[in-house]
Amino acid sequence: MNTIEEVRRIEQEAQEMKQSYEQKLTDMEKNTTTKIAEMKANIDRDLRDLQKKQDQERDEKLQQLERKFDKETEQETQSLERLYKNKESTLVDIVIKEVMKQYGNR
Repeated sequence: MNTIEEVRRIEQEAQEMKQSYEQKLTDMEKNTTTKIAEMKANIDRDLRDLQKKQDQERDEKLQQLERKFDKETEQETQSLERLYKNKESTLVDIVIKEVMKQYGNR
């Protein structure tokens, strides 16, 4: 092989290596872009899932608090009703005693 052919072969190999390098670089850029897009999609999905979970937990907590409040309100209402009936009965007894004092047993 003569020197000119050797130089051309080396130039050809260099050109092929350059093209191979550029193709690999392009492939890496595409893969990187795809991977970044996948990661963003995963993060967005995870954030939506987390928000949904937090919303559910908040709703459950609110329901528990509402049930507790309703129960306490019912108990307080019953207690006030009992107190009212007792006071009403006491008032009636006092009124009857006063009427008896005023008018006696006629």
